[in-house]
Amino acid sequence: MSSRSATFDPLGSGDSRHQGGPEPEPQYRVEGVLLLRLAGALDASDVGELTLRARQYVAAARTLGRYLILDLTTATLLSGAVAAALDAEARQTPGVTVAVAAPDPRIRAVLDRALLSAVTVYASIAEAIRAHAADTGSDDPPWSDPVTAHDDTDGTLAGLHEEIYGLRARSRSRGLIDYAQGVVQTRYGLTALRAAFTLLTRTSQSHNVPLRVLASAVVTAPVPPGAGLWFPGRRRSAPPVVGFLAGQGARPRDRGKALQAAVAESVGLVEADAGTLHLVDPVRGPGLFLEAHEGHQPAYCDAYAHLTDTATVAARAHAAGRPVTDTEAARPSNGHPGSRRGDGPAAPQPGTALHTVHAVPLTTRNGRCTGTLALQHSLLGRRLTADQETALLQLAADIASWHSWYQRTVVLDALEHLHAQATEAGAGA
Repeated sequence: MSSRSATFDPLGSGDSRHQGGPEPEPQYRVEGVLLLRLAGALDASDVGELTLRARQYVAAARTLGRYLILDLTTATLLSGAVAAALDAEARQTPGVTVAVAAPDPRIRAVLDRALLSAVTVYASIAEAIRAHAADTGSDDPPWSDPVTAHDDTDGTLAGLHEEIYGLRARSRSRGLIDYAQGVVQTRYGLTALRAAFTLLTRTSQSHNVPLRVLASAVVTAPVPPGAGLWFPGRRRSAPPVVGFLAGQGARPRDRGKALQAAVAESVGLVEADAGTLHLVDPVRGPGLFLEAHEGHQPAYCDAYAHLTDTATVAARAHAAGRPVTDTEAARPSNGHPGSRRGDGPAAPQPGTALHTVHAVPLTTRNGRCTGTLALQHSLLGRRLTADQETALLQLAADIASWHSWYQRTVVLDALEHLHAQATEAGAGA
């Protein structure tokens, strides 16, 4: 199970952390819906803890008059005992509508075998919201899943693996995007979930803000006022002058290229064989999420897409709030750093996947750590010069400064645009 140092608390207790057992991932408030996300392997040993949590949320849904969705989007295993326990809790509280969103067909099969009588199973959060909207009388036309399209592969085993890794990467954001649609639909009184998705995608495209970044902001930002600007009185500032953007020819408002430019700059700065940049996103979960890389194969990126503990050098640097250099073994069967230059050292081979990692936290001026920049060398014991260490620290500070500006300026601009468009659409619904 994944663990959290902090989480949203829809029950109003002020602290939804608990000791031991499975812990739910973020739960959010939105009018008419209460969502509880359960992640990881949910087996028979978790029945007691999950029963208690389910009881609390079923009771909260009844008190608040909300539709309860149990989100199993990131669950990897579900035992029949857990499924039966969840159903039993729902049956003991009549009048509460409970749904389960489970994209994994294996988990849905377990739920089907449990012969649930009080819980309805859906393939996604969006499907659950759509069905509820239909039951309550709103007209929702057929909706297309935002995460269905994928690139063609070359038919090889490597191509198939790459496609799988790409699907996994998109699926990590699927639940969040689904939920953001529900927030927009209910907040602005839209009759169709499709309309909410259209508003989100158009805003994402017009402001060049990735859809998952916009979805995260929609969920975490304070509820907007009924009319007017979402953030009245805020001061817009010019982007910080940072060398890595100019050096790589990236524009401050282009998030993807800016992050990629940061990694490329760092790899060249310390003559590394590869590099990764992870950022925090409390809405998606605890730990660090891979945002950009250079010199790594898809399998390596898949293995390091989400760092939830301090077993890696990058995570240790983030937890400590200071640079860390150490030898690291690549996660088994998940690829290894490759050379970025034809004349560079050979990449480690499977079974000897040791490499040196230099990791630097991205710390803002107010002392908040928002991510980690890590550089990988295939040469064991590789040390940076004093000048390289100084330059790398400055680069990390520049990245943190740019990212802070992007979140406070570009993302908030996108939210205000979304608010204006959605308010107009809701008025005409």
